[in-house]
Amino acid sequence: MSRIAHDFRIDECDVYPADYFDLMGGVGFGGLAALLLGHLKLNMDQAIDTLLNLATAIPSTASNDQTTLEANTKSLQKAVVDAMKGCGIALDVQMYDKSLLPPKCKVVIYAATTANMSYPVAFRTYTRRGLNMNLSIIDAICSTLASPSIFAPVIVGNGSRQQKYVGDVHRANNPTRKLLNEAGSVFGEDTCVAQVLSIGAGRPPVSHFSRSTPAGIHHVLDTLTLDCEGVAAELSTRLSGVEAYLRLNVERGMESINMHDWNDLGPIETHTSAYMDDAVIQERVEASLRRMHERVGSITLREISLWIPSYKYVAVIYH
Repeated sequence: MSRIAHDFRIDECDVYPADYFDLMGGVGFGGLAALLLGHLKLNMDQAIDTLLNLATAIPSTASNDQTTLEANTKSLQKAVVDAMKGCGIALDVQMYDKSLLPPKCKVVIYAATTANMSYPVAFRTYTRRGLNMNLSIIDAICSTLASPSIFAPVIVGNGSRQQKYVGDVHRANNPTRKLLNEAGSVFGEDTCVAQVLSIGAGRPPVSHFSRSTPAGIHHVLDTLTLDCEGVAAELSTRLSGVEAYLRLNVERGMESINMHDWNDLGPIETHTSAYMDDAVIQERVEASLRRMHERVGSITLREISLWIPSYKYVAVIYH
């Protein structure tokens, strides 16, 4: 967005990602970022401030105590309510509101139910053919953020159809393949794609365990389950010949940074700047920006599906 502002000689605060992307999506904080940027149409600084205010207000310590988990969920719900009030969003506003003019950028975020944590449930800001789960924006955000190690499930609905949502979707924490499938359903398989952009949160450390204890093995399995790099590596291999696909993910320096280290973002910005200054990454970003400016697709969603035999998963541009 900074480069676009420079190219068009406008202030960065007047550049909105929602004007350049037709579909955004994600899980957890990635889903929150997609919603802030795509649906609420915040600029980058507004989105960063909103995300940080929310992140620093919610608990981040894992617990096995149910009372603590339930208290954490209440804190999460209050923090999300306060954040959305700051964005001018009322408590009862739903993800899809047919009374409002739909934004150009569509957004879908994912969570899971406690009944099936391997099945991603989609919360959309638009309707599509088939079943549509239309939660309030606040419930949708709480659901995608509710990591089960920190929060009790977010309960939505009443009576016999009540659902309990959690934020960790097994094997879908990187939803790029899922979003490609979504794009085909929404825009049509013959739609040309200008840019598919997948954004990571930094390379994780190598998973290992030194003791064959239940706790050690459980930690490794949890790490592998939440690892988004498996999907990213597969897509990068399969789509190596597709110019429209770009994966951005800081290679070094992020291994020891915890997801909840919100109070010390200096190192994250340093490592990100170093990564973005790499000559190869700069070349890829510049090529991506040319495709964004021209908004002319070079490959259809149907053709992409041929590169990925099994559609599976943060932001996507089409034209």
